[in-house]
Amino acid sequence: MADDPGLGKTVQTIAFLAALHHSGHLKATKVKGAQSGVLVVCPATLAIQWKKEINLWYPPLPVKVLHQPEGGSGREEAVKNACAPQQVTVTTYETLRLVADALVEVPWSVVILDEGQKIRNPNSLVTLAAKRFTTPHRIVLSGSPVQSGLTDLWSLLDFARPGRLGTLPVFLEEIARPIETVGSLPADQVGKP
Repeated sequence: MADDPGLGKTVQTIAFLAALHHSGHLKATKVKGAQSGVLVVCPATLAIQWKKEINLWYPPLPVKVLHQPEGGSGREEAVKNACAPQQVTVTTYETLRLVADALVEVPWSVVILDEGQKIRNPNSLVTLAAKRFTTPHRIVLSGSPVQSGLTDLWSLLDFARPGRLGTLPVFLEEIARPIETVGSLPADQVGKP
């Protein structure tokens, strides 16, 4: 979902999660042969807000926050405790980067990236970590999906629908460059051979 900030992307997403939970779909969904949960990845400043909003709009859905757990075995234990079936685990992009190996092993039915423009750089460690999830359902929320070029949009869509737009070099050659070329033509030349 991409629209201006403050128009309800979070509430719409919570309504979707509430429907999954209320219908029993979240309980019935199995990923990697096990019951699954929901992962929300957001900036650190929004993690507690996500928990409050879920508790406000749909209190029956359990929520835990996982934010920069201690190193070593304490980190693994914190991930295990925060990631349970039939609940929402809210974590931060920094925590995702730190504990990606543990998080991608958890059977998530839905992974949601809030402020998804955080993965606009296809080569950043956070982007590479986010794209390792094998979950069947992915949602990206962003108030500014394209900030510096079409590569930003490709990176977000490549998370939501892996491979749909091809590889980045193919996308740049076959889609982005022709669009940029059209954008640089005078208006009376657009559409002419």
